[in-house]
Amino acid sequence: MIGSLSKAIRKNTSPPVRTLRTAGGRLRHPDTTLVFLVEAAHLIVEDWAGQKVGAHGLGLHLTVFYPFFPVSRLEVSHQDGLAEILAAVEPIEYSLTRTGLFSGGFYLAPEPAEPFIDLTQRIQARWPRLQPYRGHYDTVIPHVLISDGHQATPNIDTLEGHLPINAKASALTLARETFRGWRTIRTYQL
Repeated sequence: MIGSLSKAIRKNTSPPVRTLRTAGGRLRHPDTTLVFLVEAAHLIVEDWAGQKVGAHGLGLHLTVFYPFFPVSRLEVSHQDGLAEILAAVEPIEYSLTRTGLFSGGFYLAPEPAEPFIDLTQRIQARWPRLQPYRGHYDTVIPHVLISDGHQATPNIDTLEGHLPINAKASALTLARETFRGWRTIRTYQL
């Protein structure tokens, strides 16, 4: 792998992409995602949960687009296209005002939600074949997932007592899925 990585760097190409195994045992190519990291809520949510929270390698985040492109298909032109879209986007001041529930997992909802929905729609308009969440949902609900339902969840009322949490989305992270979690590819300042 090291030799392949060295050759890829010299040729200015990506290293070979291995497949990942899903929970159901199927193999698939790793994806990329676009997120805003939510540092303002990190300590409060970790204290509430009594453990580390957020996707491995990303921490707490507000997802703008998942999946973006598979790692094997991500090109410089896609990254440049994102930069063009984001050039017209101002930093978003928002508050995490309430909790919600997805399939047994809790999330924090940002207000206002519209700027995040608008950004998701702009990205999809640029690449119409991409579908947020692979098209599994009719609408996109901006959220910060704080519990995925796989672990015991403390009393949500305890966390709600700390709301609202004020935050600012000023840097969009493009991250790639790896065997060891998510890794940042590029950060776009708004």
